[in-house]
Amino acid sequence: MLAYINGVDCISAQLENNTLVPLEKGQVCVTAHEPLYTEFIPSGKIRRMDKLSKMGLYSSKVCMKDAGVEEVDGIVVGVGQTFSDNPAVILEKLIDNDEGLINPGMFMNSLLSSASGQIALELKCYGYNNTLTQRGFSFESALLDGIMQMEIGECENILVGGLDVVTDTYLELAHEYGYVNSSGFDSGAYFSNEDNERTVGEGSGFFMLSSHPNQQSYAALKGLKCLYLPEPGRQLTDKLAAFLQENHIVNTNIDLVLSGKGFDHLFEEPYLKTEENLFRGVPHLYFKRYCGEYPTATTFGLWMGAQILKNQALPENDPVNATVKGNIETILLINSFAGNYFTFLLLQKP
Repeated sequence: MLAYINGVDCISAQLENNTLVPLEKGQVCVTAHEPLYTEFIPSGKIRRMDKLSKMGLYSSKVCMKDAGVEEVDGIVVGVGQTFSDNPAVILEKLIDNDEGLINPGMFMNSLLSSASGQIALELKCYGYNNTLTQRGFSFESALLDGIMQMEIGECENILVGGLDVVTDTYLELAHEYGYVNSSGFDSGAYFSNEDNERTVGEGSGFFMLSSHPNQQSYAALKGLKCLYLPEPGRQLTDKLAAFLQENHIVNTNIDLVLSGKGFDHLFEEPYLKTEENLFRGVPHLYFKRYCGEYPTATTFGLWMGAQILKNQALPENDPVNATVKGNIETILLINSFAGNYFTFLLLQKP
């Protein structure tokens, strides 16, 4: 067993986490429904924090409260975006002020590690702290890092999270690389295009990992594997079959597949072949239809899987309800980002 998930929290495009509603097809971008930050963060601090840090700090505090934990031994955060809009704003202000003094808070927030730093300061955590930016493997790398810290005995309870926010720069690059199809982008970063079939999203997900289960435990993380640029078709199927074999799981033991397949058809072929070869007849739930596509979308899938295992409840109006029979004991999460980064996660009831 790699780790136990004893607490969770997620900020996403969903208005309420208790009632999940599929995103409307044709939306190019959806932004997260941000909570009332002042519930856990002093208003004075909120003014000096960027969106990434606010979502991360809020999620981490709710996650700890959910786990019934007051102190953590370490913090690991994965940030999928490898850039921030703040440097461009800083340069503009330097020009406007004739290279004079500017607010230093914007420079501090331009660092992708600012979120984990803010969390550590607020929680008074002086232990292990790390931020990883590995694009489609950012959150998965954070998970592996957290698990290794527990295996070597450095941490017993470690907070692991993933963060991504939508910026104008990110949307422009997504358009340039063909992730979305749109003639232009609004500064509000929320619009629709009927011709587009991929929805860009954003969100925050945090998990309290522990080496021991308790009465609060949501799920046991039994296996994790990442593949970069696997050959289409058979290789992906073979790697997934080997992953299940390594964890002593056969196809018939899987009660639910959480699939990262979204609305689009561009990257669906690997999923379709894998599902046809290995999981025909196994219920599928497509989690990106609830959160959109972003580098750390695995956080939403993992959060959804943990909730399903603990509460034995599926999204109310999802077609998967008609195919699931009996209790859900084992979940396989399969995710891909940009058709290059593939992730397998195996979850079981603790």
